[in-house]
Amino acid sequence: MTGTTATALATTGTTTARAAVQYTFGGPSAIGIEEIAIPAPGPGQARVRTTAAGINPVDLKTTQGGGIAGMLPAGTVEAGLTLGWDLAGEVVAMGEGVTSVQPGDRVFGLIGFPALGRTFADHALVAVGDIAPIPENVPDLAAGAIPLVGLTAWQALFDVAGLTAGQTLLLHGGTGGVGHIAIQLAKHAGAQVIVTASARNRDFLLGLGADEVIDYRTQRFEEIVPDVDVVFNTVEGDAMDRSWQVLKPGGIVVSILATPEVPAGAPEEARGHHVFVNHNGAEMAQLATLMATGTLVPTVQRTGALDDLPALLEDLAGGHVIGKLVVTF
Repeated sequence: MTGTTATALATTGTTTARAAVQYTFGGPSAIGIEEIAIPAPGPGQARVRTTAAGINPVDLKTTQGGGIAGMLPAGTVEAGLTLGWDLAGEVVAMGEGVTSVQPGDRVFGLIGFPALGRTFADHALVAVGDIAPIPENVPDLAAGAIPLVGLTAWQALFDVAGLTAGQTLLLHGGTGGVGHIAIQLAKHAGAQVIVTASARNRDFLLGLGADEVIDYRTQRFEEIVPDVDVVFNTVEGDAMDRSWQVLKPGGIVVSILATPEVPAGAPEEARGHHVFVNHNGAEMAQLATLMATGTLVPTVQRTGALDDLPALLEDLAGGHVIGKLVVTF
């Protein structure tokens, strides 16, 4: 399709999409599926036909009134809230001046976070700076599972902690979306990876590349683990607070939950940092390269259609999800 035709598509008004919509906070049961209008893409935007959209804890928390609910403009929910930030799909139209993508391109990304991405719909508007091409040998399902967890792990380990070859990472929670990706990224970087998790998940974690798995139910990691360079916390509980005991001088505790406050008696020059993921098309391209070589492979435990989204969110609320849940279209 030529650029002229694509621009014409972008000026034809609106299209409709089936979308997950809620008008009140109340958890997954508040979500209904209905037709909504999707405006034509503006400058710097593309319209993408969604093929897969990963589900993340922030989706669940926001449906309940937590997550990023407090950041939403007044009236957003009452007007009809569509959640979702992970996206894989096919470009169908571009806004004025967009030349980096063409109709038919397969793309993926974390859309707009923490502003609404509205990817729980079969069409979505995206800023082209948020997306990257999906490698030819990567299925849309895998691509749709990666964006939020992949960028979170990447930004925590490399942008914030500066993890490098030869260092030791202690990871709390290796089976969740972020954790199972963090193991693979850290091993690719040449780090030694120690994971605290349930013993029943030991084989899964070793298969991802973990060097050692400590059963948090029966073992105290601070009695086992040598000094580490980076602690990455993805779980609730006291593991993060206990982690200062195993940190090297100059080491860092990074968390996607509570902000790590450096306590009295912590190792010299110890640091703590809370990670709040940012959408980033350039880093999505780096993740795409690792996926193309088979270095990074997301685990998708379960999929469902858009109508199944409330049930999938209930599964997530129940805990014990390995890897990701994904909506497919």
